[in-house]
Amino acid sequence: LYDSPDGHSDSMPASSSNALASDGFRIISHQPLIIDFPDFLGPSECQSIIRAVMRCSPESATFTFHENEQLDPDDERLLPEERAALLKVLLHAANFLQTPRHGGEVRPRCAFTASTAHSSRSVPRGLHVDTNRRERRFATAIVYLASLERESDGCTLFPCAGRSEAAVAARKGGTALLKAGHQHTFDTPSGNDAVHVLHRAACDENTFGIAPTIGRLAIFFSRDHNGGIDPASWHTGAAVLCEPSAFHEGLPKGKWSMQVFKEVPRDAACSVEAYAAQRWRAITSKKRNRGSQGKVNNNLLISAI
Repeated sequence: LYDSPDGHSDSMPASSSNALASDGFRIISHQPLIIDFPDFLGPSECQSIIRAVMRCSPESATFTFHENEQLDPDDERLLPEERAALLKVLLHAANFLQTPRHGGEVRPRCAFTASTAHSSRSVPRGLHVDTNRRERRFATAIVYLASLERESDGCTLFPCAGRSEAAVAARKGGTALLKAGHQHTFDTPSGNDAVHVLHRAACDENTFGIAPTIGRLAIFFSRDHNGGIDPASWHTGAAVLCEPSAFHEGLPKGKWSMQVFKEVPRDAACSVEAYAAQRWRAITSKKRNRGSQGKVNNNLLISAI
């Protein structure tokens, strides 16, 4: 995998997109737009969020296979350090995307995925775009609360990113699905060729993906520079192939992440498309005007699997 997939349609020098800016972020993809904030949270903050979701989740949540639980920042059961870590993510996403928290957004969701019996990359939950059933959604922030080794996989995969033959075919398939009104591969009729193309591309070991690294925050857009749903934003989480060797003491081993979904407010003075496009362009223009700052830390680049 590459920090910028070959042939991405960006007009910035490669060094500009790869280098960490003074404010700690870099653009690692323009189609879809993905912004990377390495080491956004510290290990203790990540551990606080995990403990909070385990304590505040319903008794039915066993955290033995796959769980996806909401976490309310106003929950009175949260400890001060837990609320602080959660709000740090929420407020950063709100400020960076110029979209304050509002009642039309769903609460943050914390996901746990245990290791499976798969021996190679697989995508058991299919692929989707984040506008699925939430048409006002335009961007998603995902923070990884634990690290996984290369052999564990568990990457967040974007098979339509880049100009490889597989990515171009996947993007064509994703475009066809969107035109047909489908935003999740599991919601399509059986035998759909476009679904097979997307799934095959996602399982390719060379597809573009974000490796789970503790504290890493990634913000990606589901809409493009014109505000339309970006066919390159189809994504999924790869199965976790084996337990990580090192982990938070006393907590279930597997992939831990938290997602914050940002939506266009109902009282916005413009259309969903115009609102999303304004924020897409503001981020890329700011990064382009700043130019390259600092050196690339190769340890933070997206890892090959």
